[in-house]
Amino acid sequence: VNEQYIGGYDLINETNWTLANNNALLAQLMKDITTAIRLVDNNHILYIEGNSYANDYNGLTPKWDNNMAYSFHKYWNDDTQGSLDFVLAIRDGQNVPIWMGEFGENSNNWIANAVSLMNANNIGWAIWPYKKMSSISSVSSFKQPSNWSTFANYVNGGAMPSAATGQAILNELLEDVKVANCTVNKGYLYALFQQPGNNNTAPYANNVVSLPGKVIAANYDEGKNGYAYNDAAFQDTQYGSTVGSSTSWNTGWYYRNDGVDLQYSNAENGPTVGWTENNDWMQYTVNVSSSGSYTIKVRVAGNGGTMSLSSDGVTLINNAAIPATGGWDTWQTVTLVTVNLTAGKHAFRATINTPGYNVSYFDFSSSVARMATNTTSSAAALSSYPNPFANSTSIEVVIPEAGDIAVKVYDKIGQEVGTIVEGYMMPGTYNFPFDASNLKADLYLVKLNTSDKVFTLKMVKMQ
Repeated sequence: VNEQYIGGYDLINETNWTLANNNALLAQLMKDITTAIRLVDNNHILYIEGNSYANDYNGLTPKWDNNMAYSFHKYWNDDTQGSLDFVLAIRDGQNVPIWMGEFGENSNNWIANAVSLMNANNIGWAIWPYKKMSSISSVSSFKQPSNWSTFANYVNGGAMPSAATGQAILNELLEDVKVANCTVNKGYLYALFQQPGNNNTAPYANNVVSLPGKVIAANYDEGKNGYAYNDAAFQDTQYGSTVGSSTSWNTGWYYRNDGVDLQYSNAENGPTVGWTENNDWMQYTVNVSSSGSYTIKVRVAGNGGTMSLSSDGVTLINNAAIPATGGWDTWQTVTLVTVNLTAGKHAFRATINTPGYNVSYFDFSSSVARMATNTTSSAAALSSYPNPFANSTSIEVVIPEAGDIAVKVYDKIGQEVGTIVEGYMMPGTYNFPFDASNLKADLYLVKLNTSDKVFTLKMVKMQ
């Protein structure tokens, strides 16, 4: 009666009975249970769940006890103010507390919206469930025990395993569910506690990558659809007003609980982005260690398509061609663009323009090795070593003042065969590696174009 660790009594969980006379039988049953409880305990609150999985309260009002609350559940419907009209009417009309006793089983985007909605209406809430086996849609997840399918098949009417096998499976389960052995779904926690208080839209950089370096495609910023990522299917509202059928917000069901579809790649030994669709995009917070020229490559697999990249909303490359690789787990590294990036944090975004491929990572490599931050020369200069060369050489460029430059390579009939660097550059002396392995042995011309002059250099590739 005086046990302080008991919050109250939830009389019956999620009835879904077909009842006549506005749930009259259910109402009578709950009143009878109330009478029995009050014979021994007048201290603790009673929680009344409606029919239809705690959503139908016809016949369950007015309140019949001075210490009771109505507990509703919320899954797979709209996160809108209108979705709460039925319970707010009970609270306001009956002057009785309401409580969202269960919610969850949806994407992080939906979770964040649900919490914001509850907080705005002063409604307490509890998530369900806290732990799940091999799941992305819960606060924490525990791994599936070995031979679990044997145990599950037996529960569902299959062959009985031996006592020793059954005991071993259950012993492993007890070990797996320990908090220390669980995996915490950080994105789910962010959706519960940080996103609702963060203007409900701002993305959060959980994995800031220092550049040069690799940006894992699956490690996009935490946040909501349209802000940290964009995906056509990002939540399930099958019982709401906007969608009439079940929507799978995630196809791969791996690694993260968002609309971005992720899967495990055996070849890449980690999570990769898959099932791409037109206008899918992911945003990453990166920290450029120093201003300079960077070559961006992408690791892809599949049937090919196109991709665009941007930094802080400025396009780096538009509709870059992604080749077919011969398989969904057959990977190829593709050079996309060489651009100038300034030091500091930036919002890097990759957009799928034409789908048909998986993405593993983006590789940012410094395409120049700065020899000095300043130069004493008063004029631009161009040189290379070695020259003649076999398959590669290094082109040195001296830039006396900041400005737009272009360094390109042409064959002897004037056709462009390579771009070394193009864009805005700070003063300095730079070394650009040039891979000529795909060029035939011949004479080539390098041109350095500045704002007011053109410098040329002859190079010879040998057999």
